[in-house]
Amino acid sequence: MLGTATSTDGLAVRVTTAAAPPPGAPRLAPASDSGVSPVDGITNVTTPTLTGDLAPGLAGAAVAVFDGPTQVAATTAASDGSWVVPLARPLTAGVHALSARAALNGGARGSASAATTVVVDVAAPSAPTVASASCGRGPAVLTGGSWTCTASTLGDDGLRYAFTASDTTSGIASVVYTAATSTVAMPAAVPLPGAGVVLPLAAGVATTPSVTAVEAYATVAVAAVDLAGNRSGTQTLPAVVDTTAPEPGTAVTGCTVALTAGVCAEATTVTVTGIADGEVTSGVALVDWSVAGGPSGVAGVSGGTARFSFTAPDGRPEVTFTVRDVAGNAAVPGRVTPGSAQDGSGPTVSSVVLTDGGSPGAVGPGDSLAVTLADGVSGVDPNSLFSGWTSGTTQGSTSADGAVVVTVTDAGAHDVLTVGVAGAVTNVGSFALGGDYVEGEALTFSGNGSGASALRWVGRDANTLGTLTVSVGALASGSPRVAAGSPVVVWTPGAGAGDRVGHRMAVVPVRGSGRL
Repeated sequence: MLGTATSTDGLAVRVTTAAAPPPGAPRLAPASDSGVSPVDGITNVTTPTLTGDLAPGLAGAAVAVFDGPTQVAATTAASDGSWVVPLARPLTAGVHALSARAALNGGARGSASAATTVVVDVAAPSAPTVASASCGRGPAVLTGGSWTCTASTLGDDGLRYAFTASDTTSGIASVVYTAATSTVAMPAAVPLPGAGVVLPLAAGVATTPSVTAVEAYATVAVAAVDLAGNRSGTQTLPAVVDTTAPEPGTAVTGCTVALTAGVCAEATTVTVTGIADGEVTSGVALVDWSVAGGPSGVAGVSGGTARFSFTAPDGRPEVTFTVRDVAGNAAVPGRVTPGSAQDGSGPTVSSVVLTDGGSPGAVGPGDSLAVTLADGVSGVDPNSLFSGWTSGTTQGSTSADGAVVVTVTDAGAHDVLTVGVAGAVTNVGSFALGGDYVEGEALTFSGNGSGASALRWVGRDANTLGTLTVSVGALASGSPRVAAGSPVVVWTPGAGAGDRVGHRMAVVPVRGSGRL
């Protein structure tokens, strides 16, 4: 309580015996309340300045400031009862309850004021991350480290990003956005001007303005700012607005090996040169290619050149190729025809003709077996099929006395005919006759003079067609029997048989005409 006493010299002395009333709650000084609001009590200042007001009549009273139970500052109120004091010790990061107490002229401290909550946040938020990227007509595509819009997806709205950011202490206040664009290639990052534009948050997502420049690189950078004013690291993103197709390139063809008789025996190679991105934006990515009636594939691009090889159907099929840039724009398709025909396979058997020249249905003198081969690309080389014929010759024969021996071996329902030749002619192979011509033994036919077994090769149409005829001579051993049914002959070429460029032939079944 307050009272008045009289001293020995007659002077009146005022004695304070009552506690001071509680002051108003302390406040952060505006300069100490960092961040987006000067009155929200959220700050990154660890030794802020506090202000407050005492009750009337407490001018000059002592003021103590507490963080919970701990005193952190002290001062004296001004003549109007207001007070200002910087904290004497820093506040740790987190939530603090600050209060004030007043004391009159050496009297006891009064009761505490209402507490003021102060959030101290000194940690930067995480850098924003891309929530989405759009091109107006569809999503942007992340290719080669860049978000890309193409002619088909750009639309009127341009390239636009949406970002999210988080802060565990005070929360995100804003996302700051900067951008720079360039219509030339950017070997290094383009400097970003100014502090940036503050993007509003809607449902925790900040959306950038659109990058609308056509055929341009863009560097987009964003940083998050929390409510205390701390700023995150910058998230820098390359962007590409690429609406122009790349250059189509020009193509030449070649052969992976030396030509044989003007024909490519192995794979044909196509080299596409002069590949470039028309507006120096996204860069060239790949070349799609396909062969008419044949394979297709994708080739990479290096130094403006793409190269691919293929084994195609016989002949010179047209090759179509399309250059595509990283953004997905496609050049006008190019076409090229191989300069040299490719021979991807050996000759084919067009017919096997059985001629019965003696006893019907039985193997005997005068019978013959003729195999006709065809290859429309490199032609048929008899020497590559039957050693002993001179390469490139159109005809030849072997028919000396006993030089050719035709043998039919019992193999059940498909007896096998083979040819043995004295001398150089080999690789004739064997024929499964598709009939039972011998029982338990072998038939052999050779003969002399006009009755000798014989081989004859006749080539036609510049050797694109050729026929090998096996003529059966006189019976040397065995007893032929009549075979029933219509035979289906299967020819197995001899080892190493091929065409001019070395393609081997497989076992070839052909229905014969006539019967032995």
